[in-house]
Amino acid sequence: MKKVLISFVFIASFTFVAKAQLEISPYFGYYWGGRVNFFQGVFNMHDGPDYGLSIGVPTLKGNTLELQYSYSKTTAEFIPYSSSNATYEYSSAAFSTNYILISSVQEFKISEKVSPFIGLSIGTAIYNYNYGKAANVWKIATGINGGMKFFVNDRVGVKLQGRLLMPMYFSGVGYYAGIGSAGSSSGLSLNGGVLAVQGDVSVGLIFSLE
Repeated sequence: MKKVLISFVFIASFTFVAKAQLEISPYFGYYWGGRVNFFQGVFNMHDGPDYGLSIGVPTLKGNTLELQYSYSKTTAEFIPYSSSNATYEYSSAAFSTNYILISSVQEFKISEKVSPFIGLSIGTAIYNYNYGKAANVWKIATGINGGMKFFVNDRVGVKLQGRLLMPMYFSGVGYYAGIGSAGSSSGLSLNGGVLAVQGDVSVGLIFSLE
């Protein structure tokens, strides 16, 4: 977690130095954790609140390059299939999710105060399942986001946003290690190409700086 925050602060600081005009948006939302289907069982990530921050820099007309960070801490459970009980056991533990994404966001201004937007994102998803020998897992992630911005004035506004998030799986890469009751560290075998379909809806403030 410390490494994630340090990396985020470094990138944010670089953005501040490189550009004079910024749009900063802290937000609070509700996160859908989703589930991962393994050959050995199902890993269910519970829903819960998430918190985040985006820093946007205008590029072309109507387009903004955004750095997004979000964090959610809930619980998750691994439910083994009956055929896997000899090696894998049921488990439930604290579970945290971090997303660090770079997004290209296109706005469609319909008035001085209202701007719908849609964007595409790419970055990384970081998962931590606090159980046994399970370790942090980093995955490449993509996403789609959209919503509406409402401005009170040139400096302050409100942002409503929804995101669809998709951490990606590549063949031969293990996921959660050490879930097995016998001390297995070989991980679990996925039976699909995407780890989980996740997402959130959120509301935040907008602060425009020049």
